[in-house]
Amino acid sequence: MADLFRSFIILFFLVSCSHALAGVKGYKVVFLDLTSDQQFKMLFSKYRSSLDASSVSSCWDDRRGDWIDVAYFKTQPIKISREKLNLLSKGDAVAAKDFSKSMVIYQDEQISSGFDGAYLVRAEKNGFAIRGISMGAVFSKYFPVRKNSLNSLDFALCSAASVFDAHFSP
Repeated sequence: MADLFRSFIILFFLVSCSHALAGVKGYKVVFLDLTSDQQFKMLFSKYRSSLDASSVSSCWDDRRGDWIDVAYFKTQPIKISREKLNLLSKGDAVAAKDFSKSMVIYQDEQISSGFDGAYLVRAEKNGFAIRGISMGAVFSKYFPVRKNSLNSLDFALCSAASVFDAHFSP
């Protein structure tokens, strides 16, 4: 009887733990916005407010993260100079290594073990471009975002997140 009870308890914990681990696993990111206008901020806010699992592109199926869970967009938790931002925008490896160290050690109420990556946003002729920077100081290429296009924003965010996957552990 004791063995049957012990087996039941073990089975119960296995089922409840696997059930708790199932579900959404999103990236924790910080945005580094090199633009000076509010248009990207408004587009991203609209994207976040309209986002659900059925509205994201199939690109996210290829990522280890389902989408962006925590986004530091309005506030910059990691202090970075304009000079270093410009170096990052150009793909400077030394600047990326320094910045990735800051991402890895960052902690607060929402972030317990650092950021998964950062997005660099720059203005382009017909909209914006987004590039990812991983915790391992790896850059993605820039991906275009058309002005007022939630679909192109979603695809660019997903594509740039490919560099986050090597160090991502939800």
